[in-house]
Amino acid sequence: MGRRQVSYIESINLFLRNYVSHYTGTNLAFIGTLCLTGFGTISGLTLEPWLQDLLRVIGVVGFVISLVYAFFDGRPFGIDISCTPTHLVGEERNPDMMAENRGLALIQDGESVIHGRVKISRFSNSFGLVFDTADGVSSELRMTPKSEQEYAPDESRLSCSDVSEREFQFVLEVFPKWQVESGGRYHWLEIQDEDTGKVLTEYQIIDVSR
Repeated sequence: MGRRQVSYIESINLFLRNYVSHYTGTNLAFIGTLCLTGFGTISGLTLEPWLQDLLRVIGVVGFVISLVYAFFDGRPFGIDISCTPTHLVGEERNPDMMAENRGLALIQDGESVIHGRVKISRFSNSFGLVFDTADGVSSELRMTPKSEQEYAPDESRLSCSDVSEREFQFVLEVFPKWQVESGGRYHWLEIQDEDTGKVLTEYQIIDVSR
């Protein structure tokens, strides 16, 4: 069976969903809307046609600037990462949906295992992911997901310079460096975009080992 390709429609939807989510989640949406409606309202209070047009143009320009700034501030929008932590039940690890919804991952029996899925837009030809952790823990991919990708365990970095596989899965293992008594129970994990440093997803890591 041939590999499934991400379509252009999916890529556009991915970009728009991530972009709108970023834009509306910041003050830029408020500022842009305020410029558009504020100057539009003020323009209606003046009788000078040239001044009305000028105020409306200023409002539109302010709105457009907020959109452009959000684009450069929130990149990349063409990558989507979803992760599901696991919970140890007996000797088996099962998906932990409750922990996923709370942004948590538990260290049990000396490790936390997180299953991830990545989707990359057809408008992106390369990517770089950095698995950054608190000082008390370390992370390592169980294996390099695709042959075209490069994994540098010393840098906790997964990258590809010429993407053809636009959907893939990975298994990330997180290990405590010290016992709870000296290293503490609470840590964090961030998956970042290598170029911009943007945090694409993050989890609080809790060591529940005894």
